[in-house]
Amino acid sequence: MSKILRKNILKLSIFFIICIFVVAFQEFNSDNGTAICTASYSQLDLQICSDGTGGAIITWTDYRVPSNVDVYAQKIFANGSVAWTTNGVAIGSEINTQAHPQICNDGTDGAIITWEDERNGLGNTDIYTQKVFTNGIYGD
Repeated sequence: MSKILRKNILKLSIFFIICIFVVAFQEFNSDNGTAICTASYSQLDLQICSDGTGGAIITWTDYRVPSNVDVYAQKIFANGSVAWTTNGVAIGSEINTQAHPQICNDGTDGAIITWEDERNGLGNTDIYTQKVFTNGIYGD
């Protein structure tokens, strides 16, 4: 292989690597940020943890239905794209208020989310927890 051909292949390879990096970087680092939840009313008390693969799982108290405050979550990939349902998945959505979530990585690309819960009556605040898998499905 000639020296000129090797130089051109190297230049072309570097160009493609830079293009891939720019596309991935641009998605995650856009001037306007990446929307995690744009549902009606307020989303507050957000918490975030690493998913262990360069992305993150975010949880928050969600007021999209003001008479029934709930806990939602969303996963974001390392490239900045969101992984789950638009505006997140409901984690705690029983009657009354579920609020003030806390989150930690579960060591397997998912998370464990804990929150204050009044499903047993207003003023009767209990603590609930839920494991969320990397695909947004929750369970034991």
